[in-house]
Amino acid sequence: MNLASFVLFIIYAFLFRQSRGEFGVARQASIEAEGPDNLEDESTSANLVEKLIKGWHELDQATAVEIVAVIEAAKQDPETVVLVRRLNNGGGKDSLQSLKNDLPKQQIVRLLARSLEEMKAAEILFRDPRRAYEEMEKEGLIPADMKSVYKRDPTLLADNKKKSLYFSFVTMASTGGFM
Repeated sequence: MNLASFVLFIIYAFLFRQSRGEFGVARQASIEAEGPDNLEDESTSANLVEKLIKGWHELDQATAVEIVAVIEAAKQDPETVVLVRRLNNGGGKDSLQSLKNDLPKQQIVRLLARSLEEMKAAEILFRDPRRAYEEMEKEGLIPADMKSVYKRDPTLLADNKKKSLYFSFVTMASTGGFM
C-alpha cells in the first residue's frame, strides 16, 4: 500500500507539473478577483502541529513546526491561496478527493515531511545551479526535450524544480486538510 500511495503521489505531482503557470503568472488583478489575500485561519499553529503529530506519531516536534511554518507562509501568499482554492473547488477537486480517499492521514503527513525534506535538499543542491544541472544530467533526471533549455539557463531548472516541490507540498497540505 505504501509503494502504491507513493506512486500515486508521484503521478499526481507529475500531472500537475504542467500547471507551472500558476506560479508567477497570475497577477494581482486576477488574484484580487478570486478573493481575499489569505485563507481563513481555521486553527492556530500550535493546533496544527498537534494535528500533524497525531496524524503520524513518528513525526518529531521540530519537523512538525517546520511543516507548519511553510503552511502558514503559504497561506499568506496570494498566488498559493488562489491555487489552493482552485484545487479545492475547481479542476483538482476530484483528484484531491481521490487522494483523500486513497491515502490515510498518516501517509499524507509522511508525504508532507518528505516534501519538506526534498525542498530543503533542493535549496542545498541548487546553490550552484550549473553544477546541479550537470549532476542531474549525469543521473538522467533531466527530460531530453529540456536539456538544451536547462543547459543554457540552469537557474530555470532550479526554479522549476523548487516550484514543483512546493506544489507537491501544497497539494499534500490541501489533501490533508491543513490548508
